[in-house]
Amino acid sequence: MKLLATRVSIARLAVVGVMAQVLAGASGGASAAPAARSNSTIPPVYVHYMAWFQANPTAHKWGWHWTMGHYDPSVQTDGLPQIASHYHPQIGPYDSGARALIMYQIMLMKMTGIQGVIIDWYGKDNLYDYASINRNVSTLVPLLQQAGLKFALCYEDHTIPQEIKAGLFPAGAAIHHVQQLMSWLQSNYFKSSAYIKYDGRPLLLSFGTPYFDNAEWNEIFSVLKTPPVYVTESDRREPTAASGGFDWPIPAGGTAAALEQQKSFLARSRHWPIAIAAAFPGFNDIYAQAGVGRSWGHIAEDNGSTLKHTLDRALHSGATAVQVVTWNDWGEGTQIEPSIEQGTRDLKIIRAALVRGDNGLTKWRDDDLQLPAMWYELRKQLSGQSVKGRLLVQVYNEIIRGKMTTARALLHHLWSNNRKLKKSP
Repeated sequence: MKLLATRVSIARLAVVGVMAQVLAGASGGASAAPAARSNSTIPPVYVHYMAWFQANPTAHKWGWHWTMGHYDPSVQTDGLPQIASHYHPQIGPYDSGARALIMYQIMLMKMTGIQGVIIDWYGKDNLYDYASINRNVSTLVPLLQQAGLKFALCYEDHTIPQEIKAGLFPAGAAIHHVQQLMSWLQSNYFKSSAYIKYDGRPLLLSFGTPYFDNAEWNEIFSVLKTPPVYVTESDRREPTAASGGFDWPIPAGGTAAALEQQKSFLARSRHWPIAIAAAFPGFNDIYAQAGVGRSWGHIAEDNGSTLKHTLDRALHSGATAVQVVTWNDWGEGTQIEPSIEQGTRDLKIIRAALVRGDNGLTKWRDDDLQLPAMWYELRKQLSGQSVKGRLLVQVYNEIIRGKMTTARALLHHLWSNNRKLKKSP
């Protein structure tokens, strides 16, 4: 579904005003997959995460995923930047390699009850934006680990024909190339205590129509001391390579068909060793408007009802885990990350579904979901001010630990003493 990775406004001031009002009023590894899964056990919830965004001034350019070769984020229409999306990030278009951005996202995930991320990953070769995505992942992972969040990779192996076409290696060397890549992952990521594992084996997803067949994947994994738990899109690939499958919404048939396809996946995956259910808010891509190809279809958000329904069904399906599709695919309109248009609606829906007594989420309130955006704005405004910068690091640490009384007080102090922000409505 995702295209191959090749390629402060008026409205935001209004959001900042709401966030100011909020402050003014307020002074684990995944367990082994069971042989028979129970519907009564709430599985871990992860989000599918894109690390492919490039933005000024961090990257000194606007990357393809903000422009699609058609839009110019430096130009505003009705107070909002022109980006390749029907929606606009609450904090504005961002660069995935910026530490402040990642810290902002981590705070939101912790408050929501999200336990980790499944990162869309294309390898590390210097082709298109593959290397840049890999660099961004290397910035993301340590911050996830420090915050107590888990991660796994979803490898897009349909990059292989693109790399062959570009002359990076001949077709006959493709298996060897990916064997080297898997060995690199084993040394750099698979061994991390934060990497999602089942029965001691790292989880590896593969998106789309795979380039390699089962026998080739088994040959690739043969070089690893501990082969991964390999999980493929939509269906478990038999007989030997894949341990299970993960669901992904298909918008081509519309909303009703997508909901029925989710139900079908959950039924046929019931007895697989690993089944990763999908929950999704909708699908509203901008490919046709950007002129890069036809639209994949449409899944209606229904004011959050689609996410509520698919999440509830996934959580009570007996699945090994739930993957929310997606955290931030703005081009396909599947993001749950806060936007100008939807605010924190989707995060509140997930929080409501996950709060079960004193499971840790009660440390945060729904209105705390506005605080990371305030923190992010302060981080930009106070850049270069070492003392206040250290206080913002303290606020971040207090938020991810759930020490909200201290965090709110410190953030209120910094916000109210910043002259530029005090002028915001």
